[in-house]
Amino acid sequence: MLLPIASTVKGTYGHDTFSFTPQSTMIPCLFDVPKLTGMVPSTPDRWLLETQLVRERNRVSDALVDARLLIEGTLARLG
Repeated sequence: MLLPIASTVKGTYGHDTFSFTPQSTMIPCLFDVPKLTGMVPSTPDRWLLETQLVRERNRVSDALVDARLLIEGTLARLG
């Protein structure tokens, strides 16, 4: 459940290239967050990156919610 978030940029069905730098970080799909600080506000490149990062943030959030629900369900069944 958390493996696609913690080990890939492309997600469950994408293909990351071998030795892709973001894969060396904790949450590879959010690797480009620091880039935002060096970008000029209100430019198309920044808008594109912000849009991509919001989608990736949502993907991470969804994975964490799914993992939490799985843990809670498992603990409830165990009593």
